[in-house]
Amino acid sequence: MRFVVVYQREPHARQMAFAEVPQPLDHAERAKLAQQALDELKLDVDVWIDDEGDQSRAMFGDLPHSAIVLDPAGTVRLKLSWCDPEVLELTIPEVPRAVSGKQARPADEGFLDRLRPLAADATPIDRHHRATMLAHLVTTQPGHAERDAWIAELAHDSAPEWQRDWALRQPPTIPPGENPQAWAGDMARFAELDRSAPAPEHPVVFVGSSSIRLWSTLADDMAGLPIVQRGFGGSRLFDACYWSELLVTRHHPAAVVIFSGTNDIAGDHPKTAEQVRDLFRLFVRRVRRADPGLPIAWIAITPTLARAPHLAIVREANRLVREDCAADPLLEFVDPTADLATAEGAPDPRFFRQDHLHLNADGYAAWTRHVRPVVERLLQER
Repeated sequence: MRFVVVYQREPHARQMAFAEVPQPLDHAERAKLAQQALDELKLDVDVWIDDEGDQSRAMFGDLPHSAIVLDPAGTVRLKLSWCDPEVLELTIPEVPRAVSGKQARPADEGFLDRLRPLAADATPIDRHHRATMLAHLVTTQPGHAERDAWIAELAHDSAPEWQRDWALRQPPTIPPGENPQAWAGDMARFAELDRSAPAPEHPVVFVGSSSIRLWSTLADDMAGLPIVQRGFGGSRLFDACYWSELLVTRHHPAAVVIFSGTNDIAGDHPKTAEQVRDLFRLFVRRVRRADPGLPIAWIAITPTLARAPHLAIVREANRLVREDCAADPLLEFVDPTADLATAEGAPDPRFFRQDHLHLNADGYAAWTRHVRPVVERLLQER
């Protein structure tokens, strides 16, 4: 077995007991601090200096001091959110016989039962880290009920502020049928864009699926307003929830505009209207973590001819989300549907591309007439 240390950013720079530790600003400074750590700890191991965009951090999670087990082919078989020797000793033997597809998972509930005493019999700081490890371990079991309960406990109002902040930033458990990691490349691209073209201060973040990504005139249509465009084509609403920290929260937005859900109500197994509404609620909770007063505008899911078999679900989902928005003064339901329909109420092909799914220039002009006044008002009220 080969051990490699990945040196990332300083997680506690200028904080707590690390008041004299600076945040490295470039690769050379990172290398210097990494070597200093190796010298002080008398370690003789290989070190990978993460790039300045913290690409591995974005791929494997925010918590430092994690442990990632890879097989000889380079496939990630297990991830521990905290490199605790006792837990590592217990988990490594489980890896070869707990493989499901490309991801390993604990072999059975008995495995987790053997870990739980480690979280209970420890100092408060160790209890926190070991509990988070348990939470991460069951992430690889899709929809595992206990993980979200553990995360919620770590985020309790009485928890230390730094612990609560960490817990609230954790992505939700990935349910069956969802694959947010498919967008890791897009997230890395967005992170690079954040470095090369920093966002304006307190922008309006436009986030969602391909209709946001393909809005090529967005900057002109919102001229004079601070905006960030974060659409990734083909994504579903859970993807926006899962990646909300990178897509939205890191920009400290003044407001958020989201269009998503159309890819959830598609194919042979569309989500129900209630499931879409519940995902909208999850998105709201996620992006309001750091700013409970954040205003959010939802652009109604567009009825389209390409998704004609699911029009009833689209309309019901819009109705349910509209009800939520009506009950919260900081939620806005933006509905351009009537401007994109015929006199009979059917989707009007004049506003769509040849695929009968995505808007053309006239369709985006209709969106702009509805969206811009809402955005201007939200910014004025902030």
